[in-house]
Amino acid sequence: MTRPNHSLACPQHKIIDLCLPIRISLIVGLILLPFSHLRWLPNLGTTRPVSSVLFVLSLGLIVLNHIIYSIHKSDFRITTLFSLRYIRLQLQTIPGWQIIVPWIILILMGIISAALTPLYGSFFQALNRLLGYGIIFSTLFCGLFAVKLFGMQKIATWISLGYLPVLFYGIIEAMATRHTIWAVQIVNFLRSWLVVDFPWNYRISFFTTEPSFVGFQLVLLIAVTPYLQSRVLRLTNILIILLAVIFTQSGTVIIEVTAYIVLLIFFNFKVSTRILLVAIGGLISFIAVIWYIFFTQFRVNLDFYRRLSDILRIDRIYAFGVSSSIRGSYFRNLLYTILETHGLGLGIGQYGQFWKGIYLRHFNYQAFDPFGEITRTLASPEYGRPWSVIFGIGVDLGIIGMLVLFGFFYQVWRFIQLPHCRAIFIASIIALMGAYPIVTPHVWLALALLTGVSAGQALEKSIV
Repeated sequence: MTRPNHSLACPQHKIIDLCLPIRISLIVGLILLPFSHLRWLPNLGTTRPVSSVLFVLSLGLIVLNHIIYSIHKSDFRITTLFSLRYIRLQLQTIPGWQIIVPWIILILMGIISAALTPLYGSFFQALNRLLGYGIIFSTLFCGLFAVKLFGMQKIATWISLGYLPVLFYGIIEAMATRHTIWAVQIVNFLRSWLVVDFPWNYRISFFTTEPSFVGFQLVLLIAVTPYLQSRVLRLTNILIILLAVIFTQSGTVIIEVTAYIVLLIFFNFKVSTRILLVAIGGLISFIAVIWYIFFTQFRVNLDFYRRLSDILRIDRIYAFGVSSSIRGSYFRNLLYTILETHGLGLGIGQYGQFWKGIYLRHFNYQAFDPFGEITRTLASPEYGRPWSVIFGIGVDLGIIGMLVLFGFFYQVWRFIQLPHCRAIFIASIIALMGAYPIVTPHVWLALALLTGVSAGQALEKSIV
């Protein structure tokens, strides 16, 4: 007699069957991805993205369903449920499970760090950031699990169906950026009552708080578009991407989309051609840097951006220079934080406690803060967040935490092989360096989905 399968892949049993609620919560989470910043939980901080909450719920239901099934096995003992060997055996039933192991380690490190924070910092902020780690883990797990359960074509279809309203709203928002009165009124109404409060400033943001967050959504849309069977949905995604690139005026969005296109072309070349292109690019960059440092009086600073903005009559050019200066100072601030803690990190979630002191020791913010953004931030008691996810982990958990995170990226890179997947991977790294989407699910989900597809295909080939 064949023993029943009791893997995490939605086991069936007669007592309580949670497979249907699991499927529903996963599907709804995928469809609602465009609406992560709606004002539905305005006071719960990192739990605001509705899809993230649904992915956490899905993971909880998956584990509960498995526990119920395992307990009612005649030869099962409750103690085995919590053994590392048993957990690993269950995870191995999901292709690509290796990418979530680093996040298990990061969560364990975060728990230890949070336990120490009452001695010197804020325990509440530690728990808040630890919750963010848990949401990322849930998103990655649910992405892998969904690929195994549904297949990539269905997932791509559900995600794209969720973005259909975004296309229609995006057209209205694009017209509003050109100061069409009725379109501006619609956008102001929706953003006043539905979207988490954030200045709009006549730039396409879709249903996100700010334009740069559109880049995270585009990474996911580009990732799933090749797997769509429907031409209508594929065209919808392309139009959404074009709307964002043309009207958002976000440097982050432009860089991410451009990087994907360039890298897609690059990874389609042979290895020898890639090596030659990298060598030529490196040589040109080296010559340009040497020329810039030693042979020119040209310097890119805020005055240059101001003059260029006046000549071309495009205000966003100057704003881009200011934004680059601000982000650059935040980025260096993270490096100073790691150096000043001797690579140990401030402790999980403690950046908000110490960043002002570190910042003011190293930077004269008044030199590049004409809009008063940093001044308002310094005067605000609100929680300060690291600007980069990668260095944010370093600030939390030090060099060791960063190495564990790099282990995650290495595992993803090891699984994905296609030019499309690798181009998305590097675009995702750019997105994670450009802002701090610790719980915004889009980039994490894109990496998990592509890993799950690649791992599943590799497994099928090995069996054949």
